[in-house]
Amino acid sequence: MLFRSWSKFWAPRQELIDYAVELSHVIGVRPFIELNTWVHGLRFDEQSGLWEVSLGDERVISRHVVLSTGGLHVPRTPNFIGLDDYQGIQFYSARWREDVDLNGKRIAVVGSGASAVQIIPEIARVAAQVDMYQRTPNWVAPQDNRTVSKLRQWVYEYVPMAYKIQRFRTYAVSELGFRAVFPLDSTIRDNVESQLKGYISAVVEDETLVPKLTPDYEFGCKRPLVTQYFYPSLNRDNVAVITEGIDRLTPQGIRSRDGFEREYDIIVMATGYDLGAAPFPIEGRKHITLDSIWQDKPEAYQGDRKST
Repeated sequence: MLFRSWSKFWAPRQELIDYAVELSHVIGVRPFIELNTWVHGLRFDEQSGLWEVSLGDERVISRHVVLSTGGLHVPRTPNFIGLDDYQGIQFYSARWREDVDLNGKRIAVVGSGASAVQIIPEIARVAAQVDMYQRTPNWVAPQDNRTVSKLRQWVYEYVPMAYKIQRFRTYAVSELGFRAVFPLDSTIRDNVESQLKGYISAVVEDETLVPKLTPDYEFGCKRPLVTQYFYPSLNRDNVAVITEGIDRLTPQGIRSRDGFEREYDIIVMATGYDLGAAPFPIEGRKHITLDSIWQDKPEAYQGDRKST
């Protein structure tokens, strides 16, 4: 297996991409991967017993189809009044616009989940103003993303057992922590919540903001977030948290429910993903579609597949 000297415990994006590309060549699958190809739909042909994969103008016939699309990639479209009235730049966090210059811009980030807490610390470094529109606060834990020293990288590369021990240690700590905190009868959840509340108070300088960032539900009811950059970014003069709710989008920006309108150059929708929809139309026997069976509630036979 290909070895990689990671620069941090939580490897940055480019290192992960480089590793995936290099690994695809090493294990020989790269020639079979078609990039920049959009699948428009699947249809099962009962006469031939084969699947027809639509790639737009092209059709591919296959005996087997394995869906590895995951669930976190179809953006959830928010139902805001005036969504089409806004005249500035608007895009989803899951459809990031690399061609948009963020320098000196007034930016609204709608949402406060996993995408938002990663985006805000980065764009706040270059934007003139960043406003986060928060509906529900999340439990956020600091991330121990230490730099892996050159010495440790060398040890991991030339002493394989040391690397395996570190991997096992990371796995064991994660599994044991999960099993200790998340069961309904957990005896340490209160302690975890107390520590995370203390973390918010210790990092966030604006005391009036602390209660707005503190969840009113138990730890584990929603997916906890892990980052050490989010709360410190809220201390910047050019970052604000808006909790009044969105009344509507206007041609120039966003009007919150308190009647205050803020103007923006860019609106980033970090509003989550549509987990109840198939990634594209999938039609099986008797022209039955997967969406008609799921009806916004995905299910699978023993966690593996759903027959249509």
